[in-house]
Amino acid sequence: MRETVRKDPEHGMQLVKDASGVFQEISWGRLYREAEPFGAGLLRLGIKRGDHVGIISDNMKEWLWADLAVISIGAADVPRGSDSMPQEIRFILDHADCALVLAENQTQMEKILSVKRDLKALKTLIVLDPAFEKQKARIQGVVIHRFAEVQELGREYLQGHPGCVDEEIDKSTPEDIVTIIYTSGTTGEPKGVMLNNRNYMHQIRAPHAPLVIRPEDLFLSALPVWHSYERAIAYVAIFAGCRLAYSKLLGQVLLEDMGKVRPTILPSIPRIWEGVKKGIIRNTESEGGIMKALAYFFIADGSAHGRLKVMVRGLKPRFRPHSRLLDSVAAFVPLVVLSPLNALGQALVFKKTKRRLGGRFRFGVSGAGALPPQVDDIFAAAGILVLEGYGLTGAAPIVSVRDCRRPVPGTIG
Repeated sequence: MRETVRKDPEHGMQLVKDASGVFQEISWGRLYREAEPFGAGLLRLGIKRGDHVGIISDNMKEWLWADLAVISIGAADVPRGSDSMPQEIRFILDHADCALVLAENQTQMEKILSVKRDLKALKTLIVLDPAFEKQKARIQGVVIHRFAEVQELGREYLQGHPGCVDEEIDKSTPEDIVTIIYTSGTTGEPKGVMLNNRNYMHQIRAPHAPLVIRPEDLFLSALPVWHSYERAIAYVAIFAGCRLAYSKLLGQVLLEDMGKVRPTILPSIPRIWEGVKKGIIRNTESEGGIMKALAYFFIADGSAHGRLKVMVRGLKPRFRPHSRLLDSVAAFVPLVVLSPLNALGQALVFKKTKRRLGGRFRFGVSGAGALPPQVDDIFAAAGILVLEGYGLTGAAPIVSVRDCRRPVPGTIG
């Protein structure tokens, strides 16, 4: 982040909705100017290298500022979403020995305070919500600050200790713990997965080969920002110098935002792709009569065309021995016959769907669950590239993903 700011501080990084729903751009320079004083403020409050800082919050621009500030001073954050139940929060913050916790808003602050008696280490709460007006106070032995107050404290601290955050950045080693992400606890109590700088440096480099990420790309972020998958995507965007826009995992909101920011890459989960598929079917159903029949015909034609194209390109998955050469020869003539019909179907049926995705869409990445084959199939028919991948929190999390230049359907890369 620091190197990118030095090269091009005015380049856009975050796209965030204002109160009226209009996306406003935040530059790399401003991102650094927000994160650095917050990091200095944490140092002033006594946070040091190796400490654990809790973050109970959903997607907001301040989340990334805080995350980068915590990492910059060598501490590790312990994130969780605002839908977490009080007892889950109690277990995680207690298990991780968090003396300082960031809360999204007053609701999350009160949720944390409701289990304070079991949080022996907790001394300080910082509320991220800019609308939070409560002044510094002590409740149940916990000092409460607003996010802006800590930033101001940091700016004052930087005057007497210039370069204190830079010095901490330069002290970092590959083995320093960046974050502790707790699992869902479906097999018992949640387990804290410790991920270090080396884990994330691998993550931010590895996807560039199969995904071909460019500085001009715009990621649309809709997954929970604290989740292992979304965290890796944010760091990939930072490393590549891309822009990152924030949306929500709600079908209509997501589609509206795609039309506004026109993303090139959408990392998401199968449920969202299923929703887009249902939207395609719903539009088809609404046509009625001859247009409905034609739409279904072109969907079937597109699916067949997609399968034949895979065979001609030698991309059919090899679950059983077969000849790629024979596949290509057998599929070539049917592909040529179906291609004009497919072109007509793209213009009559799928053009509207592509327009709703913003018109610049390069590909989506589906993870955190299996992509149903029928969903995979209809996107191939529509000529919309969706790449399935696989990962798990302990791997930071991306393990594999289809190559955007030679995607093999029915596989995870």
